[in-house]
Amino acid sequence: MLMIMGLSANLDWWPEKLLLLLEKHYKLILFDNRGAGRTGGTKKSYRITQFAEDSIALLDALDIDEATVFGVSMGGMIGQEMALRHPKRVTRLILACTTSGSKFRRHFSSIGLLHALLYSLRYPPNIDKLLLSLTLAQYKLKKPENHEFLRRISLAPSTRIDRWKQYFAVLRFNSYPRLTQISCPALVMTGTRDFLIPHINSDLIAKQIPNAKLIKFPKASHALVGDEPEAVFQAIQDFINA
Repeated sequence: MLMIMGLSANLDWWPEKLLLLLEKHYKLILFDNRGAGRTGGTKKSYRITQFAEDSIALLDALDIDEATVFGVSMGGMIGQEMALRHPKRVTRLILACTTSGSKFRRHFSSIGLLHALLYSLRYPPNIDKLLLSLTLAQYKLKKPENHEFLRRISLAPSTRIDRWKQYFAVLRFNSYPRLTQISCPALVMTGTRDFLIPHINSDLIAKQIPNAKLIKFPKASHALVGDEPEAVFQAIQDFINA
């Protein structure tokens, strides 16, 4: 199972509880995208297709012919491109809290738009605080259970330039017209309190991918895998066993 994190995130962002559950059943491959965490960046701009080819190159280097791909947020966009560009390499596609881009994207809820406006009025705009404020359900940043998460994600932060380059790669992404070409089984998961990428995006993806399974988690945020690790694991198990 190739696990791909989202914008500005790296392997440290995966919740330990979910990893402990998954590793009992699957060989997990965790890595940092180009320009994230411990993977260096490049001078040129980034694109989601480039991240997808990086992921395929990693499988090649590990001598792995095919894998289940589990992508969160931007990682889900990368997973979509992998399934479209290299269908024989992706046996199953698991997408969480992501979007297909294009004019159908719905980036923010009304609450999300308010927070985006508040941060955009500051100069220079702080994309890091914006992402964190929109990621955790009910803005639980100060609660004790998130102290360890905040400590862990600060171990290997991406540079500001790389974060913005990843952000613009997300803005240019568009897979919606091509999703009908995905042939592997697909599981689409989302939280109903995702302020960053509202769950309507998952509705659109699940309708486009043939026979995709859609699961919505009440009250879960963009940090779905951390909000509901046991429920996410069970959903994955049921999907793969089916």
